[in-house]
Amino acid sequence: MTTIVFVHGAWHTPAHYEAYLFALRAQGFPVYSPQLPSCSNDDDSTSGLADDVACVRELLSHLIDTQGRSVLMIMHSYGGVVGTEALLPSLTASQRSKDGSESHGGVTHLLYVAAYALQAGNSVSGTLEECGWAHLWPLNFDLGEDRGGRTLPRYPKMMFYGDVADEDLVERETRMLLRIPMSVFTTPASSEVWRDVPFTYVSTLQDNALPKNAQDLMLNKIRAKGVQFSLVELDTCHTPFLTRQEEMVKIVRDIDSC
Repeated sequence: MTTIVFVHGAWHTPAHYEAYLFALRAQGFPVYSPQLPSCSNDDDSTSGLADDVACVRELLSHLIDTQGRSVLMIMHSYGGVVGTEALLPSLTASQRSKDGSESHGGVTHLLYVAAYALQAGNSVSGTLEECGWAHLWPLNFDLGEDRGGRTLPRYPKMMFYGDVADEDLVERETRMLLRIPMSVFTTPASSEVWRDVPFTYVSTLQDNALPKNAQDLMLNKIRAKGVQFSLVELDTCHTPFLTRQEEMVKIVRDIDSC
């Protein structure tokens, strides 16, 4: 069965997704979800996007080069930037097949969930600026001027968990959020590996963290390059793993069965 590598979003940890990851494991999928080093409350931390990329790339290399596994990458929000940058062409199943690699396997599919699928040269902040949302950064975020530029959302329920009905769950999720440096959002992307790997995009229609028009902007740019992909739209908030868990599990099962 396909191995899943789950790349979490900014400010979050794998613990935020534990119910969903457990549900995937219950279906028989081996699941790996590394903690991104940039997400930390250590004000002395210097970890940024490059460190996150190295963390995920090391895991992919171990699973694919060493163990020969076939991998589905699930990327949420900022995790889309990290996962895309981490995936070297030599770790994709299509390239390994062309190269006749002795170690089989490779990444067979990318699943972006309310995630940044950026063009080379674009960034998270640049995308939001292009959509007219940049002025909201100082309003919606503690920009961490007194904490080394390490940001934290001011209104996490509104941003991430808008239609999560369980207030205790929202409080728990909010309590676990960590700071992340602003630099990860301004660093331009360099990879467009989504050109060469089949991918599915889950678009969240009630998203206050990555608004629908920003999602559409990225996807339209990808379409303009002649790249085809599958699109699933869910009428929910930025975190469908909490609100639409069964549907999110089914999406993975459907991808795996293709």
